[in-house]
Amino acid sequence: MEAQYQTKIKKAAEKNGWTVIKIIRATVNGYPDLMLLKPDRPPIFIEVKDTGGKLSKVQEYQIKLLRLKGFIVLVAYPADFKEILLNIKQ
Repeated sequence: MEAQYQTKIKKAAEKNGWTVIKIIRATVNGYPDLMLLKPDRPPIFIEVKDTGGKLSKVQEYQIKLLRLKGFIVLVAYPADFKEILLNIKQ
């Protein structure tokens, strides 16, 4: 289910002009699943979770660090899809 939701987010972002990079393996553990890039916008990182899914401690830490550096980081649950769309349509 999480993979399907991730694909839904990816397609919506690409439809809105974003380049979507799936972060499969980073040199640092805990990075979000997706990085969205668009020339006229700051990058957006998205951690995709299924309903009831929880962030690991490492994910919480990396998200906090990215936000402290000024990056936009979203944690996307299926119930939050409309909010995700608002962020990628702006």
